[in-house]
Amino acid sequence: MSFPTTIKTVAIVGATGNLGKLVTKALLDTQNFSITATSRSGSESIFATDPSIEIKQGGYSSPAFLANAFAGIDAVVLYLHHTSVPELATEVIEAAAAAGVKWIFPTECVPLDTKQLF
Repeated sequence: MSFPTTIKTVAIVGATGNLGKLVTKALLDTQNFSITATSRSGSESIFATDPSIEIKQGGYSSPAFLANAFAGIDAVVLYLHHTSVPELATEVIEAAAAAGVKWIFPTECVPLDTKQLF
């Protein structure tokens, strides 16, 4: 198995949150990436009018939503709220891996139980 040396498609989990929206905007500003912004159903997207970003809303505990959100994605940047349960981050990471995502970038503030992953 080889890893891509370039990243072209990025999904940002929690793209409408405090940190996620800053990273999403920074990546959009480079004009080097195709961005998919994911957020919980009902979250208001500040990117709704930007034609260069694909918005996907759903439940992070829904395998069907995550499979759809991560289809064709090279990298996932994970910005779940710090109060999220660790199992949720694990589910998102496992769904990204199952969808064939090659690069997964969790942030330091993501609650993550590494005993479940390794």
